[in-house]
Amino acid sequence: MSCLSWNCHGFCNPNSAQTLQKMVRVKRPLFVFVVETFCLSNKMEEIMNLLHYDGFYSVDCVGHLGGLASLWKSAKRVDLISSSACYIDTEVKVDSVGISRLTGFYGESNRSHRAFS
Repeated sequence: MSCLSWNCHGFCNPNSAQTLQKMVRVKRPLFVFVVETFCLSNKMEEIMNLLHYDGFYSVDCVGHLGGLASLWKSAKRVDLISSSACYIDTEVKVDSVGISRLTGFYGESNRSHRAFS
């Protein structure tokens, strides 16, 4: 089961989507976790379609801060367990692996605030 995690620094910049598209084409991950999307779920749906993924969960940004998304393809089932501004926790079923738990986490960069993550 292959996964890619990437801090995209916002999909407001068209180069971000193009860069992710190139990485996905080369690495061919089943799951992609993207942080600092700076966008809402409707934009993530566009990105999912651009990358030819089957589904996604996203946590919307607040203003121009944050935003997370988990995208997948070739999974028989993906169930959201929970999410927050710091993580997306899912249970996934993939034919070649079975049922697994996949959690994408983005911790606070400021050391004094890391306990809140």
